[in-house]
Amino acid sequence: MDSDSLSIIIGTAFVSVFIILLIIDRRATKRKKLRKEKELAEFVEKVENFLEDFTKNGIIPIDCDIDLAKDEHLFALLESVEWKEFRKVRTGNVAGHGISGRVRIAKGVYYRYGAGRVASQSVDQLTTIDSGELYVTNKRFLFRGMTGNKNLPYMKIIMIHPSTSGIEIEKESGKNVFIPYDFQSDPYKIAMIQFCNAIKE
Repeated sequence: MDSDSLSIIIGTAFVSVFIILLIIDRRATKRKKLRKEKELAEFVEKVENFLEDFTKNGIIPIDCDIDLAKDEHLFALLESVEWKEFRKVRTGNVAGHGISGRVRIAKGVYYRYGAGRVASQSVDQLTTIDSGELYVTNKRFLFRGMTGNKNLPYMKIIMIHPSTSGIEIEKESGKNVFIPYDFQSDPYKIAMIQFCNAIKE
């Protein structure tokens, strides 16, 4: 067998292997996507079942280790969570404008000059403000943090955006808040949060 024939065989084999790996990868990606969709559907169903149960049978408060207001009860506690907000963070990039150029001094030697205004750039980045515990009562969110406490009555909340990985709280004023939490493993608590916010006592 000459070298040209061998090269063709090796090249064909390489292409075949590449195509097979591509097909396998696509199938694996499709299976992963279907698994995620199934998990999400099951999560939503569990939350809906909890909400239906709360509506029919009411909700039962749990023991609380802090003093609450009169007629206020604790219904859920999220431990070891972070209070995050979008804050402007400076990047290493700069932007500017002006004039620049170069002057020939000798063959192959130039003097560069320039003048202009340079400004640093900043971007919004989700930043951890504090860490602690989030108390979910029938009247508000109470965040008990390491550096301070935050009080957020439901009446000051426009909307809560739930997900399997946390909640985003859209406030009446100020920056939105994101609380990361594994609700995928604990759908009861996200259902309780939604229910307490809905009744807005």
